[in-house]
Amino acid sequence: MKTSLGIWAFGGMATRFNPGGYKPELAGIPTAVKVRTAVEGLGDLIDDYEFHYPQELSRDNLDEVQEALDGHGIYCIASGLHLDSRFAKGGFCSPDDATRAEALRLTVEGIDLAAEVGAHFIIWPGIEGYNYPFQTPYASSWQRLIDAIGQSARHASERGVAVFLEHKNSEPAMAHIEAIFADGKMSDLRDRVRIPASPRRITVRYTGLSLAIPERVRFRYTLDSFDRGWSEPVAAREAVYTNLSPGFYRFRVIASNSDGLWNGAEALFPFEVEPMWWQTWWFRLCGLLFGGFVILALYRMRLHQQARQLNLRFEERLAERTRIAQDLHDTLLQGVLSASMQLHVANDQLSAASAAKPIVVRVLDLMGHVIDDGRNTLRGLRSSGDGSNLEQAFSQIPQELSVPQAIDFRVLVEGQVQPLHPVIRDQVYRIGREAMANAFRHARATSIEVELEYANHQLRVLVRDNGCGIDPRVLRSGRDGHWGLSGMRERAEAVGAGLKLWSRIGGGTEVELSVPGQVAYRHHSLARGLQRFTRLNRRKVENDAEMRGGGPQK
Repeated sequence: MKTSLGIWAFGGMATRFNPGGYKPELAGIPTAVKVRTAVEGLGDLIDDYEFHYPQELSRDNLDEVQEALDGHGIYCIASGLHLDSRFAKGGFCSPDDATRAEALRLTVEGIDLAAEVGAHFIIWPGIEGYNYPFQTPYASSWQRLIDAIGQSARHASERGVAVFLEHKNSEPAMAHIEAIFADGKMSDLRDRVRIPASPRRITVRYTGLSLAIPERVRFRYTLDSFDRGWSEPVAAREAVYTNLSPGFYRFRVIASNSDGLWNGAEALFPFEVEPMWWQTWWFRLCGLLFGGFVILALYRMRLHQQARQLNLRFEERLAERTRIAQDLHDTLLQGVLSASMQLHVANDQLSAASAAKPIVVRVLDLMGHVIDDGRNTLRGLRSSGDGSNLEQAFSQIPQELSVPQAIDFRVLVEGQVQPLHPVIRDQVYRIGREAMANAFRHARATSIEVELEYANHQLRVLVRDNGCGIDPRVLRSGRDGHWGLSGMRERAEAVGAGLKLWSRIGGGTEVELSVPGQVAYRHHSLARGLQRFTRLNRRKVENDAEMRGGGPQK
């Protein structure tokens, strides 16, 4: 077995398939240089070489080429008519007598040269038009081609040269989509194809146009938006898809010619599968909105449940506080008042010179303070729940703490004041009072500001001072023996509020309390129901107290 290689593979030779040439930068390199380079690089891997006549090998460079071959032979010489622009419209089959005679002359010269070097000769009639139907008078062109090849073959026979008639079927096979069927019903390809909703079977029928060997044409296809890639080469001329979802699709198919070259353009056909009513965008949008409303309703229902549970606990605590206030009023406070009255009687009976007189007066003063503190405590336990006096309560704290007048103190209110749930109001007051007491007593501040914000979604209380700040360790864990900060956190957690504390040494302190609106405000629909429950429960407690003989509360 011998191997041969066409020297045109090492240069800038142009063909009708690549008019620009293969490596055009090498077009000017002499054939002998190409041969020498190929022989040095390939060595004994190649036995002989092939050349085009007269473009690559002629009598002018024969000696140089044979020297460059370095012992390798010339296997064949090929006709170079297809490389000559004079024969662009045909050589052997040209209707022009002079063109046809020149083509035959060059072919005979090439055969003579092949005879001299002991090579074969190749005729490739690729420019002759016989594989370009309807572009030339086919019958007369075919006859002229047969006559010219016959003359060349007879001359080659006389010179002892074998002639190869080579045909390269490089013409592409053209893919073409013929029809599309949806459940056996053919669609009109002239219009935009819209396949009715929910098709069970869609068949695309296609073919490949090839003048060589149609039976050897193979196809590859893909359906955009469905297939992941191209199919394997198949001989079948239809593609079947089942249960396609609604949407837009593009079917693409390409064909290979009888030589297996996939050099043809692809055929493309778009179509649409219409959706069922529940697959339409508007139905999906409505479903999405409905799902969002359901989630929102469930979320609000959950909030209502949590608020109801929280408020029920508040009402239980309020009822317990009311009971404790009644018990304290009926027992302890009434007893202290009775003792105070008896002591007043005893004081009146003592003479002014009695040594016990000052002691009794001092005891009476202490008992007066105890009675006042007890009444204030009962007033706190039996809160009226009037949210409007939360500002007033905060404003009175400096007087209660005997704060020096030098401290700048302000209470600011933002938003429309709204009535608060009694328990919430008291817890907010106690947290705010503790924050203010810390600022007045320990911060050494010159300015203290309280902000009350009545927003729709929350009640917000902010206590801010410009004092010395709180040590970070104390801010995190509190101080041993002091329960102010921990008590504030516990009270906020008990009512479902958020408590945030910011402080920096020398930079002041801020305490922010946020209570959800549905928990804090009494105008909330759930709170109104609980408010009615609170009034009924309070009346029941008061009636029970009267039945126990305690009399009406004072």
